[in-house]
Amino acid sequence: MPHNTAADLPVPPPPLHPGTPRPVGADDLSPLLPMDVILREVSAAREIATPEPPRGAINAAIKAKEDGARLEGLPRIATE
Repeated sequence: MPHNTAADLPVPPPPLHPGTPRPVGADDLSPLLPMDVILREVSAAREIATPEPPRGAINAAIKAKEDGARLEGLPRIATE
């Protein structure tokens, strides 16, 4: 499970709006992202579960790398 490093900070910094120095709010993000993604991004929880569809894609990419396969359209990354 991914670790949320912001949860370890005494006072987590608020995410900032790229166009202003003000903290970004859910209203700013809602045109771009679904609400469940927004809630995960601003969460103060130490660990946040990754939903199944992305987790499956991540696991497939890791397995392909371990098997030495090329991912469609991506160059192979040297590990040595």
